Amino acid sequence: RIDAILSRLATTDETSQSFVFEPTRIDVDFNEVPIAEATRRLGQAAGIPMRYGQVQRKGVAAPPGRQVPISFRAKGMPFFQAVDQFCALTGCTFNSDYSTGGLVLNPSTGSQVGPVRYEGPSRVAAMSLSVNRTTRFVAPATTYATLQVRINVEPQARLLGLLSPVRGVTAKDGKGNVVNFTTTDGPRHMQSLANNSQIFQGISMDPPVAGAKKLVEVRIPLEFVVPTRMVSADL
Repeated sequence: RIDAILSRLATTDETSQSFVFEPTRIDVDFNEVPIAEATRRLGQAAGIPMRYGQVQRKGVAAPPGRQVPISFRAKGMPFFQAVDQFCALTGCTFNSDYSTGGLVLNPSTGSQVGPVRYEGPSRVAAMSLSVNRTTRFVAPATTYATLQVRINVEPQARLLGLLSPVRGVTAKDGKGNVVNFTTTDGPRHMQSLANNSQIFQGISMDPPVAGAKKLVEVRIPLEFVVPTRMVSADL
């Protein structure tokens, strides 16, 4: 029985494929197209399901502005960069759409794009920097800080996951001081990207020194897990 299984594995069709860490590039040109339709076409150009607002249900009001006409053009633009520009134009933010595996856009009154970096099929954005100081009556005060980042990847990028927690982050503050990040000991795990192309990471760090107003030169090494080959088998 073992020999039979090994014989079948020996004839398994294995196709070696090198992974290319490149973004999908978008070519679209909309002229006075309703937002909802323009959103759908933008996703169609990338092969990614995209919609404006939640799925309509009986008794639930449609999101405002679905029929507002817009004009938008992108030529050879990386997908997430195009999405950010589209959101800035339409006053939207985007999130993963768990029902389709794509993206959903919703109207927003907040800021559209903060500090963000586009790298291959990924988008990394700083969401917040939280500094917490606890004053204790019977012990020294404690202070800690957390940098919250949001990582998005193109749903069809074939990335399997991200190693978590993130390690090796470095930064300097506005005064040129090196900011130390806390390295978590112990084993790491893979956060799967199979059903969700959006991951949040809280990165612990020493609090900025007094008088420092910003972080600069932040470097966040991300370790994605990618397939080394595609295997076709019936076992």
